Formats: sequence, C-alpha cells, structure tokens
Amino acid sequence: MDTQWIFDLMYYDPHLSAVSFLVNSIHFVVLLQKSMRTSSTNIMLLAIAIYNLAYMAYPVINSLKGMYDDTKPCKLPDPYAYVFFKWIYFSVQDDVRRCDAFLGLAMASIRTFVLKFPMKSNTATSSSFGWKTCLILFLLSSIISFAYLLRTEVARDNWSSEEWECYERFPNETSGKVYAVVPSKLSQWNLYMFSRVQMALDGTFSKVR
Repeated sequence: MDTQWIFDLMYYDPHLSAVSFLVNSIHFVVLLQKSMRTSSTNIMLLAIAIYNLAYMAYPVINSLKGMYDDTKPCKLPDPYAYVFFKWIYFSVQDDVRRCDAFLGLAMASIRTFVLKFPMKSNTATSSSFGWKTCLILFLLSSIISFAYLLRTEVARDNWSSEEWECYERFPNETSGKVYAVVPSKLSQWNLYMFSRVQMALDGTFSKVR
C-alpha cells in the first residue's frame, strides 16, 4: 500500500494550518462580539474557534522556526526552552482536539433537546449554560491530557553527527546540551499499569462524546 501521499500531505500541513488559522481568526472576531454571545451554541462555537486557533498555531510556529533555521550555516539542536514548549504544546493540542469533539456533541445534544422540548429550553440555550458546559468539558478533557503529559518528560539526549559537527564550528551558538522529549520515569516504572489507567480514562470520557 502506497503511503507516500501521507508524507506529501504533511508537507503542506503548515500551509493548510495557516489558512485554517486565518479562517478561525475571523470566526473568533465575529463570535467575540457582545451581540453574538447571547446563546449557549454561540458560546460553544466561540470556544471551538479558540481551540482550533490553539491547535493550528503550532504547525505555523514550527514552520517559521524551520525557515529561520534554514538561514543558518548548519543545524544546531533545539534549545531547552523550545523543547519544553513542544512538550507542553503537544498536550495542549491533544486537549483542544478532544474538547472540539466534546463541544460538537454538546451542541448537537442541545439542538436536539430544543427541538423536542421547545418550552423547556430556556436554560439550555442561555449563554451561562454555554460557559459552564465549556468549562466542564475542558476540565474533563484536561484530565486525560494530563495523563498523556505524564507519559513523557524533557531530558538530556545524545548529539547527532550533524549537530556535533555544527557545534564544533559554532560552539558559542548553543549551550552545548541536547534535549529531547523521552518516555518519563513514571511510565517506565509501570508502563502497563499507567497505560491501563489512561485507556480507562479515555474510554470512560469517550462515552460522553
């Protein structure tokens, strides 16, 4: 089975993410207006726009960093701050992607409830209900993402031959230390039990979708 198309598509990921970021920025500005923040569904749409902005920001940032790195004479390892940023941001992406699905299901449920019980829908369609729903779903999703975060950690790593050659040429351009995201000591200590806990949490909250 030819999978080359997947790599071809990944090449355009920063471009597609930039377009999506622009579109969601427009949605965010429109939905942020006071006149639009009057119903629960609009509040959820606003939250979805924020989540999409957060998810699409990393490919754009990483692409800009890659363009900056290409201007240098050789490749040096990423500094600790950027590796730490990537470590946190991957968990953020995992969180907001799940929240996006949760909110989509919540909006569909609210619309179904309004159609079936139009006389009892005042609470479900209020903006306060929308804010509370967004907060609760975000907290539930964050529990799973926190477990995902604990699976890895930022630690010292080995130099690649290319990076070491670059360091020898430009020793003042980096701290001389290499960092990477690796499996955490917690996950190594009891990988089986930890994965079971994460699967149980994911399976439990997936039923809410």
